[in-house]
Amino acid sequence: MKRALLTALVVGNVIGAINHGDKILAGVMEQGDWIKVALTFLAPYSVATYSAVMTLLEQDRARRDMLASPAVGPKPAAAAKLG
Repeated sequence: MKRALLTALVVGNVIGAINHGDKILAGVMEQGDWIKVALTFLAPYSVATYSAVMTLLEQDRARRDMLASPAVGPKPAAAAKLG
């Protein structure tokens, strides 16, 4: 979550400056404009959080699959004699 907040701050500032910088500097921002600026920060936060959650789920799934599959490799010496 900390990384998502940092991403939102950096990307949100850049996108906010690109989209609304002229109005902010001119001092003519209206209430609707500030709502759009807030949403500008929400978008990168949402994307970063979704990406992190999906990565964790994929890693967990891979870990479970690895534990569930039979071990691959040479047979232990005792099992080789029995088989």
